[in-house]
Amino acid sequence: MTPLVLDLVSRLKRDPIPYLLAIPLASNVGSVATITGNPQNMIIGGLSHIPYGTFAAPCGQWRRLASPSRFCSSRSFIVGNF
Repeated sequence: MTPLVLDLVSRLKRDPIPYLLAIPLASNVGSVATITGNPQNMIIGGLSHIPYGTFAAPCGQWRRLASPSRFCSSRSFIVGNF
């Protein structure tokens, strides 16, 4: 993802930092919601034998809370580039 963003941003002659910061922010928010999203969730899901949907339901609520925050922080970085 990073090479793609760097290529696109350089073609648009924009500051790459805000766009590069948006990648891990979005990744962190997205990894919270599923068992396969990050290694810690895989360990918990594997050892506890929790079904995928059962695990994702409460985690999805945290993602809903984190997504607007991530959007606002990414947007505040990027708006200055336009």
